[in-house]
Amino acid sequence: MSETKTDRQMFIIATMAIIGIIILGAGSWFFILLQQTQVGEYKNVIAVSGEGTLLAKPDQAQVSLGVLTQAQTADVAQQLNAEKMNKVIKAILDQGIAENKIKTRGYSLYPIFEYPTDGKAPIIVGYNCRNTVTITLSDINIVGKIIDVSVAAGSNEVESVYFEFSEEKANELRNEALQKAVENADAKAKTLAKSLGVQIVGPTQVSISSMEVPRAYVSKGPAGEMTPIPPGELKFTISVQVTYAFK
Repeated sequence: MSETKTDRQMFIIATMAIIGIIILGAGSWFFILLQQTQVGEYKNVIAVSGEGTLLAKPDQAQVSLGVLTQAQTADVAQQLNAEKMNKVIKAILDQGIAENKIKTRGYSLYPIFEYPTDGKAPIIVGYNCRNTVTITLSDINIVGKIIDVSVAAGSNEVESVYFEFSEEKANELRNEALQKAVENADAKAKTLAKSLGVQIVGPTQVSISSMEVPRAYVSKGPAGEMTPIPPGELKFTISVQVTYAFK
């Protein structure tokens, strides 16, 4: 019995499927797709992932600190808090920090309850007032100094320090990491094509699959003069998916 056109097509499909399974087993960073055209023919494409990673020193920091005061009445707790926070903000401004770089992070005033052991209803014995601000610093070398002058001025809560990239720096790193990711995907596709004995025609589709913009978190409490807080380096990563046609 002579082989029909349908039989030949099914044989080709089965053969390419087996090749695809073999390649998938060899590594997770590439695979082969089969796409059927309107005329019944199959176009071969290679889909690969590429990753671009950069290590860079952050150029911006976010420092969150505050003042917690306690008094028997709400108005006294609030007044004491305002006096201390004004001193803290003045100390920060005296370091050359612009006023628009200091923003309120949170403010609260709440009662302090005492719970009798005889089962009676709780009673209010005082009030806590908390005011927290976040300072954005473009000079990461003065983070420790800002914390120290704030504590000296009356801040009794240092919540966190974040090292991060400014928007301008992040855009610069994004473009560089994206180029490295595409180059990485291109190298993988060429290696795969060479091992199969086929020729890359060109990319048919490119997409960004993930992007990681890091922030380094440093948790600390009030400390002594000139607290050292080294920022280190942060890792900026972009992943892409690229589809290449081959013949």
